[in-house]
Amino acid sequence: MKRLEKDSKKNIMIIGWYGTETLGDRAILDGILYLLNKIYPKAHVSVGSLKPFFTERTLYEDRDLYAQTAPQISIDIFDVRDLRQLRREVRKSDIVMMGGGPLMDIDEMYIIKDAFCYAKRKRKKTMLLGCGYGPLNRPDCISCCKKILQNSDVSIFRDEFSRDYAMKICQRDNIIYLPDPAIFSVLQYKELHRKKNANYIAVNVREYANVYGEQNFSYISELIRNLNKLDKKIILVPMHSFFWGGDDREFFIKILDEYQMKNVEYVHQPLSLEELYELYMNAEGCVGMRYHSILIQTILNGRNIVIDYSGKDGKIQGFFAQYDKKHFYYDKMVDAGNYRKFDWHTNLLTEESFDFVLSKEYEKEYIERIKE
Repeated sequence: MKRLEKDSKKNIMIIGWYGTETLGDRAILDGILYLLNKIYPKAHVSVGSLKPFFTERTLYEDRDLYAQTAPQISIDIFDVRDLRQLRREVRKSDIVMMGGGPLMDIDEMYIIKDAFCYAKRKRKKTMLLGCGYGPLNRPDCISCCKKILQNSDVSIFRDEFSRDYAMKICQRDNIIYLPDPAIFSVLQYKELHRKKNANYIAVNVREYANVYGEQNFSYISELIRNLNKLDKKIILVPMHSFFWGGDDREFFIKILDEYQMKNVEYVHQPLSLEELYELYMNAEGCVGMRYHSILIQTILNGRNIVIDYSGKDGKIQGFFAQYDKKHFYYDKMVDAGNYRKFDWHTNLLTEESFDFVLSKEYEKEYIERIKE
């Protein structure tokens, strides 16, 4: 009993893209807390944030959900950009992990690299937990990613596509695939709540010019106009409500200013994670574009259309390759090549819904990987 008590009080440092977190990142954190609670129910978690004031806000908004997931785990925040704070938290920690999000072409990758290199010098356990891969094309960021992988004791990617790409730049046996931790958060919510059917369609679209290529505003706005023809209430749902990283609401306003659509409205107030789950679960149907909007809609609703902007080897295709073995979503994906031919009524307003199933073995393997 004493050994369990000692082990449960682990100090765990989580870094990543917190400070710019989307609701998807917040679902990842809730999923990580879910897993940690199975092993170290009295752990202390330090979240490294690029903008601590923003993470303080999002943790406050999600406090009730986190209290259900991990009631005795304590959480605090530090400024991951401050090298002295970063190294202090590494020295205090038993485990240093990057908690989800992609390894990609941004300068902040060097913060992850520096943390992992320092952690290994201090003989701390290091982990990538539920990460994605890419877009990663800059030679310096590829080199940085390789260094992170070399200094990670276990690197868990959220889909097989990401794992395979990571293996191309760093051949190591400890680079594996396990489900996105956000899935555990969403499944727990689904288990605890009943669906209340409501007469609206919940839609997430995003602006993606910075990293994923040239923004096609007319393409996205035309999708919304086509949806509007269904004569249903359309609610545009932001997955991100902060200017750094692309506030979805700003994009919604541009669309609604350009085109007057009587049945379309958007959620202005920033949502908590629970409020987001409720919106997606109870909708008559959903449309998703940001990766985690798609993940959450697929699990909680199952009557959803997918807007794929990440390409045939991207994160969205990687998700469905893993969980849609019967190709339910084959005719429920929209891309720039076929959106004008897409039949929204037939493919969205249907009685048929996707039944997401996840083997309990994945949870067990996560627990073993974190403990080992």
